[in-house]
Order: sequence, then C-alpha cells, then structure tokens
Amino acid sequence: MSTIESRRELLRGIAFDDIKEGAAHAELWFDTYLPKQERKSDEAQPQDVEQEKKRSVRADHVKELCNLKVPELYDKWYERWEAVLRGCGAKTRHAEAISRISVGLGEESVLETSVALHHTYGVPYIAGSALKGLVASYIRQKLLPLDPSDDSVGQWQQAYMIICGDQKSTGYLTFFDAMYIPKSSEQPLVPDVITVHHQKYYQGTNDAPADWDSPIPVPFPSAGGHYLIALSAPDLPQSIAWINTTFDILEAALKTLGIGAKTSSGYGRMRYVPEEDDDDVQEQKPQITAEVQALIDEIANFPVYQVNGQMQKFHLRWQSFKDEVDRRLIAQAIIDRVRETGYEGKKIDKAWYQDLAQFLQKYQD
Repeated sequence: MSTIESRRELLRGIAFDDIKEGAAHAELWFDTYLPKQERKSDEAQPQDVEQEKKRSVRADHVKELCNLKVPELYDKWYERWEAVLRGCGAKTRHAEAISRISVGLGEESVLETSVALHHTYGVPYIAGSALKGLVASYIRQKLLPLDPSDDSVGQWQQAYMIICGDQKSTGYLTFFDAMYIPKSSEQPLVPDVITVHHQKYYQGTNDAPADWDSPIPVPFPSAGGHYLIALSAPDLPQSIAWINTTFDILEAALKTLGIGAKTSSGYGRMRYVPEEDDDDVQEQKPQITAEVQALIDEIANFPVYQVNGQMQKFHLRWQSFKDEVDRRLIAQAIIDRVRETGYEGKKIDKAWYQDLAQFLQKYQD
C-alpha cells in the first residue's frame, strides 16, 4: 500500500469513528472518503472481478452515507431559517415525499451518481431553481392551450411571465430552496440502485442488446421525508393571490410530473400536508367571522404601491374591533403585509405600527 493510500485509510478510519457518533458531515464523507478509486491497473483484472469490486465498494459507500445522522445543529439552523422566511414575508407549505426523490443525480461526484446535499449541514434539499423549473414546465405542458386562438392563451402567457419570467426577466416570484424538515423521517437518505442491463450498447459500441448481457447495479442515494417550500413576491401587486396560485400549480406538478431525476420511473412525487395534523390542535384554532376574514383578505391584497402611504387606515379600522381574537388576527395581517412588501423599515418607528407590534408582543412572550 502506497503512502497516499495509507494516509487515506488513516483519515477514513478517524472519520468512521465520527460516523458511529453521528458527527460526520454527509457531503464531505460522500465526496472525500471513497475507500478506493479505480485505476488503469484494475483494467488488467478480469472484467467480472473488476465490476464486482467496484459495485461492492460503491454500494458500501452509499450505505455509509445514508446511515449518517442529521446534525443536531441543523435543528437550530432550521428554526432560524423559518424566522428569516417570516421576516421577508414568505409563505410556506409542508411537502411530503410520497416516493423517493433523486435531485442532483447527474452532478459531479466521486461516483457515477450524486445527490443534492446542503453544503453546511449535509442534509438533502430541493433547489428553488428546480421548483421554478417544474412550475414553468407544468404551465407549458398542461395549462397553455394548444390552440393559439383560444381566449385563455394570452392570460396563461401573462401568468407565465409573472411567475417564471423569461431570458430578459426573472419573474416576480421568489422560489426559496425547499429545506428538509428535521425529524420528519427516520433517515432522510436511503440507499437506492439503478440497474443497467446493456452497458456496452449504451456506451455506443456495436454490441447489440441481448438477453444474456449481465445486469450492472449502480448504487446511489435518494431522499425522503418532508420539506418546507417557501415563496414570496414582495414587488407584485396582489402578491398573496399570485403566491397561492403558484402553490396550487406546484402542488399539481409535484403530484403528476415529479421533481428531480427518474420521474418517468415514479420518483420525485410529493404532496402538501397540513402543518398540524393533531385534531385537538385544529379545534383550538380561532374561528374567523366573515367580516374579519374579508378585512384580512383586503389587507393581504392591498396594492404594494399604496402600502407606504395608506396602510395606516387599517390600524384605524383595527381599533374599532373589541374581540381579542379578531384584533390579534387583523393586527398580524397588517404586520405581515408591511413586512412582505418591504416597508417595515419605514414604518417601524411609526406610532400606529408600534401599537400593533406591542399588542402582538404579549402573545409571543
């Protein structure tokens, strides 16, 4: 064994102790501690022996990756992430993987396959760009009428530009990365396999596919669990309505098209789940009257260009309500609208805004 290989084995042994304690970083382990790299000298061995060794090493490497625990620090970071999303006015949905997800399968890796892992905490996530691309694909495939003379073509083209944009504009909707929700599954990563049945044929050789070709399993990690999907549109009039519409499109796309790779094989299917499944908790939610709901909807859809100068009028209407629950819901709606439109910095010193903030503070203590 060479000096380099000896050092690799030593470092890998030290890192393996971290695995037993749940302290190893998944992305670093996956990209750095492959036990053995293929070399040209391996080609001298019989092909079956070489492939069997390769499969064993790679399969074990993937299993070790999937056995790693989610770092405890990630739970605290996730709480801060939720606070950041609330602070910028983003709306969220919880999405559950109902089949395995393979995002980042073709990215650069020490193996032939890869998986998208958070650079700092090593947990799986779904890039916001992937979610945006899925929405764009679904609108083009499923919602845009095939008949150019259809009256709804123009409406869907406009919606597409607002949500997704084009080469000149990025669109008004911000798609945040969908982060893994801590403790939503026993293990966020699971070992998986792709079986190649006709390797030489796929490599472009003259060998035709045949029944006697040996299948070649290719191990790779796939993901499961729940993910927090977040959208915002601070510069878009009626942003709440557009965000809800985009969530609806994304829900349909996740169920039918799927996200990531291997969707034609059933991978990448997801569905929205309630953030609170407990029936007792649901019963404790305040009942909103039609009058209060109408006011909250008016606040949520208040034009962005009017928030700076006319938002105070909702504070005056809020003062007319006497029920404590009604006042709390309306006050929160006003604060949320100011934040999501980016005007909190200008309103934070205003007496009416401080009145609302102080009223809500007692429910947060």
